[in-house]
Amino acid sequence: MSLRVGTLLLLLSLLPGTPVAAQKPAVPQATLRVEAAIRQRPAESDLGIYLQIPDGGLLPARPVIEVRDAAGRPLESLLLWHTPADALGLVFRPPAASGDGVTVYLRPGSGAPAKPARTTLKPSLFAFTRSGSASLDNARRMATEWPPARDAFGGPVERIGIRWNPFGPDDHFSSWFTGWFRLDARETLYLATISDEGSEVHLDGSLLVAWPGRHTRRAGAKGEYGKEVTLDAGWHRIDYFHFEVDGDQEMCLVWRRGRDRSDVLPVFMEGNAWGRTGRAEVRRMVYADGRVAGWVEGHLQAEDYLWTGSQPVHRHRLVCRGVGSGDGAAITWQFSDGATVTSSSPCTWLVSGDPAARQTAVLSVKTPAGVARQNFRFASFTAPRALALDRPSDRLLYREAFLDRVRAVPPPADPCAAWSGDLWSTLVAVLEPYKGGPILTELFERGWKTLRRLPADVRYPLEDRFAETLRLRGDTARQLAWIARLEEGERDRARLFRWHEERIACHLYDQGDVEAARRAALRMRERAVTPEEIQRAVLRLGDVECVGGNRDQAARLYADAQTRYRQQRRLGAFGESGRPAAAAHAGRGGGTSGRSLTSRAGDLKRSDAWKLYAVNDAAQSATIRAFLEQDALGEAFAALEQWENATPMSKLSGDLLLTAGRVYFHAGDFRRAAALLKAAGQGEAMSSNLPDVMELHLEALMRLKRTEEAREVARRIIMRFPGLPVATRAARLLQQIGL
Repeated sequence: MSLRVGTLLLLLSLLPGTPVAAQKPAVPQATLRVEAAIRQRPAESDLGIYLQIPDGGLLPARPVIEVRDAAGRPLESLLLWHTPADALGLVFRPPAASGDGVTVYLRPGSGAPAKPARTTLKPSLFAFTRSGSASLDNARRMATEWPPARDAFGGPVERIGIRWNPFGPDDHFSSWFTGWFRLDARETLYLATISDEGSEVHLDGSLLVAWPGRHTRRAGAKGEYGKEVTLDAGWHRIDYFHFEVDGDQEMCLVWRRGRDRSDVLPVFMEGNAWGRTGRAEVRRMVYADGRVAGWVEGHLQAEDYLWTGSQPVHRHRLVCRGVGSGDGAAITWQFSDGATVTSSSPCTWLVSGDPAARQTAVLSVKTPAGVARQNFRFASFTAPRALALDRPSDRLLYREAFLDRVRAVPPPADPCAAWSGDLWSTLVAVLEPYKGGPILTELFERGWKTLRRLPADVRYPLEDRFAETLRLRGDTARQLAWIARLEEGERDRARLFRWHEERIACHLYDQGDVEAARRAALRMRERAVTPEEIQRAVLRLGDVECVGGNRDQAARLYADAQTRYRQQRRLGAFGESGRPAAAAHAGRGGGTSGRSLTSRAGDLKRSDAWKLYAVNDAAQSATIRAFLEQDALGEAFAALEQWENATPMSKLSGDLLLTAGRVYFHAGDFRRAAALLKAAGQGEAMSSNLPDVMELHLEALMRLKRTEEAREVARRIIMRFPGLPVATRAARLLQQIGL
């Protein structure tokens, strides 16, 4: 009868939907119940099973621990380490039954946890490292204090033989390795240490080998610091202590067994030499009042990094564990500077990769029974994967992470007030032409004061990308207001003239207001002083006349600008069109004066000049189209600017304007593309590129949903190019939008 009742109670406890609060703990005093699953059993019961329980405020203070099997029977356990900021590690004896579940009950203690008088558990093989105060005394203290390894971090390792800190920065730390090995018969062994900085080997609780002080591995590289010892059959314990101040790291235990010749170099103790403790993992944590605890994964190891400044920027993928779909939980990630992310899905966060930086956050899980919070820190125990700035997918990953970080700060607060220089340099590096919109809109609208204080090499690229963002928004009033704001207080003349040009382009291409553009261009010409400034002003005046349909006046202005361009190279060097934009800007002033096409009457014969122009235009166009095929917008814009400076007369032939239209179309700036292509198609003269000009113009107008203009262009295409494929496509479009 009692068996049937017990079975019935067990089945009832497994029914779905059983309220968490209704499940009474098997240990009445317990305030927290931790459910764990056994993943790997040890070869022998004494080796135990290791379980690491997350802390960071989740566990009761000075916890008293009791482990029970699935039937509620107590299991022997041993506390291995506890750092309240991180986690608690313990070893328990495997349950006799074949089940894979155990439950750990915790309650707050009145004092320090009691050290067990004796235990037959043999945890093996583990390493613990503690940062700061690097010394052998500190290393030994981790083994003798209780709880052990306070303020350290630890876990299972494969061998005592590594050349890095497995749980923290590689300088200024102490380490303790502990484990058990078994001999099948009485045997003589040679045990030695190879280390960089001081180390000790303790065997069965007694010092066997000491190599103290600060040193490199050289004097003991072949196992010179060792000792021969004869041991009986059975289990033996090794405690290996080490400290590291700076420079290279190494902590290695090597041995030579009795059956080996004395001239054979000792080797690592690994493989089956060590006993191996089993493994278990936490599946769920529930408080006595019904609250469900969630814990973070991913905070102690970054997914990847980019290094553009003094320190790398790490990207962490944070995951909340322990919360089920039926818990009705709301998950919140709280970061510094008021940043908050509410999401049950993984959260991506950027932090400094500086090992000395202390960066923390809080995970909150709210269920109907209340809130449970875990404080956690960011670190990377091993070097994350390095990403590459020349891979578009890698740049996109970081742009998405920056957007998450910006949006985590609720408006109207400044989302970037406390950003480090490394974050800023990384943002500049991952931004691409016309692809920073959401990030830059938030930064400039809410963090303008912070942005104005940035150094020029960071602020200028951000402003340039923001200007592109404003073009795409289609609000020219806002665009002009921001141009005025960016001009205000600017002391650098090159930047002031850059905003003069942006204003002219806004009027001319985005607003379609030729007169406003002409006034702005004349003001720019009046303020121009240096040859570089004058050349750019004359060039913009030519653009105004070109778009306005006054091609004769545009030709005179373009010829003047072309003559004034003092950085013109010979036509034979035109292939070098892929210079970075910064180099193209720098070429506007100073340096060695080059020849322009019209600088001397005797440079070229009139009969030959057009040939060189044609070859140059074809080469420039092909180069830029190749950049676009690779989605290299930055290089395409730089080559376009160089071409415009060198031979602005090419705009009148249509080649340069068609290519510019292609570049802006590729960037998604359809307004500017449509304006340039309209200018390229003006006049009655027929050219070989006119069908391409009009077809791309038609496509840009359709993207802008300017149907009436598109209808008119389609009709002109049909009239001017009957029988050509472009006319067929235009006729099909007219059928779709209506004649």
